[in-house]
Amino acid sequence: MSPPGSPAARLHPRTLEVLTKLGAGDGRRISDVLLAQGRRVIDAHYAGLPDLLDYRGLDTPFPFTLTLPQWGTEHAFAGGPWSRGDRGRAVRR
Repeated sequence: MSPPGSPAARLHPRTLEVLTKLGAGDGRRISDVLLAQGRRVIDAHYAGLPDLLDYRGLDTPFPFTLTLPQWGTEHAFAGGPWSRGDRGRAVRR
């Protein structure tokens, strides 16, 4: 894991939506673990653009970006099935 002084991570709304489908290994969803640790940011600059992006108008349960330390993101994933060597199941069409 990264040390506590490592850079912050920013998770966007669609990423949080996808993470609602993954379990943290303790009965919670990965998204719930991250939301409990992070700070919600409803508007932010992106790629040096002068105007703020406002996430409040998005049709999503997460109309914000979530910032948290990188170690917090790693911690949220540490107890999932992938940490025990489970690589998931094959997807068939």
